[in-house]
Amino acid sequence: MNAHLPPSRILAARVFRAALAAALLASPFSPQIHAAAISAGASGDWSSTGTWTGGVVPTSADTVTIGNTYTVSVPSGSETSGAVTVSS
Repeated sequence: MNAHLPPSRILAARVFRAALAAALLASPFSPQIHAAAISAGASGDWSSTGTWTGGVVPTSADTVTIGNTYTVSVPSGSETSGAVTVSS
C-alpha cells in the first residue's frame, strides 16, 4: 500500500496519524466524566432539575451540598452522588 512512498513520507504519515489520534482523545468533545460540585437550590425530588442550582441533576461522580433549609427526596432507584454534605 505504501510501497510507492519514500520512507520519510511513510514516517511523516504515521506521526501525523498518531498526533491526530492524540488530539482527538484530548478533545473537549470526547466523552469524559468530570466530577462537579452541585448544590440544592430548592426543596424537591433528587431527579428534578428544579431542585439543583444550575438545573443539573447530580450523578454518582458529583459532590452534592444540601443546605439545611432544603429537603431533597431520593426515590427508590434514583442515582445518588459520590458524596453528600448537609450544611447549616
